[in-house]
Amino acid sequence: MKRKRLNRDGELAPPPTVFMAHSKEDSEGREFFDRLFSGAGVRAYWYPYPEGPTIPHSKGIRRAIKESSAVFVVLSKPMEVHPHIRSWVSFESGIAVGLDRPIWVFERFDEFVDIPVPGAFGYLQRPLTTTQLQTFPFGRIISSAGTRYPPAEGSDVWFHAICRHSDCGERFVAYVLDASIARCPTCRREGTIKIHTWDERAMALLDQPLLKPLPNQPVEDPSSPLIAVNP
Repeated sequence: MKRKRLNRDGELAPPPTVFMAHSKEDSEGREFFDRLFSGAGVRAYWYPYPEGPTIPHSKGIRRAIKESSAVFVVLSKPMEVHPHIRSWVSFESGIAVGLDRPIWVFERFDEFVDIPVPGAFGYLQRPLTTTQLQTFPFGRIISSAGTRYPPAEGSDVWFHAICRHSDCGERFVAYVLDASIARCPTCRREGTIKIHTWDERAMALLDQPLLKPLPNQPVEDPSSPLIAVNP
């Protein structure tokens, strides 16, 4: 049974939020994640550029990421076509790194999108349907608003990884359905993913919060059901 989320004053708290870095032309990607977030008690925030809501957009995006628990980068082919989208993704990633928000990069398993995402904590290839994705590993990541993830050991598709290139060397968790096109989320080069065991400090983050609680971060009342709030 899901539980109510309460703030530190014992009041019903708004649902935790994930900032969605995306292209508005990627309707398929948005529909995919809207289905995953449905009923999870977590709000996916899709910033409606260029319509607003805040001008200058840099301030609105910075505020939205600050109020979010994590950033999900939904890679899509339109991002390669429009240089301004590439620039905004880089800007949003930089803000997330500066605010210590975990960045999760999602890419369709059947395509490669040449958009580097510096500071990515996780890279996940996603299928085209949401069948059975509410369990592992997507369910845990989404239900925690990007602040927790299930153990990534002993699996051929969900594991710890490190970029093989010495001038990159980024470490991340990876969910790989097609290894032939999987590439490092940061440098986007081939032959980058290998199974790697992190040090004890990194391993301690398994299924644990990846960031310090925000001032308005809700705490859970174990005796009450969660009231899901639609985005």
